[in-house]
Amino acid sequence: MDDQRTDAMQALLYMRDDVAARTTTVDAQRYLDNERYGFITRATYNRLHYATLRYTHRGFDTWELFRTFLDAADGTSSAGVVIGLDADGTCYDFDALTDTVHAVGDEHSVAALTPATDEPS
Repeated sequence: MDDQRTDAMQALLYMRDDVAARTTTVDAQRYLDNERYGFITRATYNRLHYATLRYTHRGFDTWELFRTFLDAADGTSSAGVVIGLDADGTCYDFDALTDTVHAVGDEHSVAALTPATDEPS
């Protein structure tokens, strides 16, 4: 299977200047390490409930966090997607956002959306 990842896919997709300025001292790697526990949470909820966990949403005073997961059709890979949004009272449609993220995964493959590593395959 060809590696479909591109530099553009591996780079940050979009961050506004004002958000970048406020997050210069945030250790994003530690934050993302915490989000990785979402895979465990998802597996647990999927075993405990009759329905599949599609996404999670957390509301903070100035922003909201959305997280969903993509699974390759053949079961060989998974990816977590984390998106931050302004908490501006807009009432985002997280179900539609989940569908959009999954459509991107279907179009480009889960492997194409996961970070490249220096580890040998």
